Amino acid sequence: GHQAGDEVLREVARVLTSCVRESDAVGRYGGEEFMAYLVHTDPAGAGAPAERIRATVEDKVFTFPQGTYRITISTGMAAFPGPDHIGRDELIRRADVALYEGKTTGKNKVVVYGENG
Repeated sequence: GHQAGDEVLREVARVLTSCVRESDAVGRYGGEEFMAYLVHTDPAGAGAPAERIRATVEDKVFTFPQGTYRITISTGMAAFPGPDHIGRDELIRRADVALYEGKTTGKNKVVVYGENG
């Protein structure tokens, strides 16, 4: 139900916040999507916290009156600045493309935009 879903979202937000540095920013982007802005971090450096977030969520056990549940997440990453100069909207679009790739190619994974072509 809604209350269980809200609790899952709150816990995912706590995991996100605990897996990034104080200088980074985390927020809910919409629905069940979150965004993290990792300051002064290239894609290789962002991979470690993204994988830590993914693994921490996967290991989390959620207990509700209806039963015990586990969830998984996929993450999409994009870098700025990159080889081309893009704006905020394009950066978000690229992260969404990577996220969608993760969801359609097996879920529960970290995908960097442009890594697979």
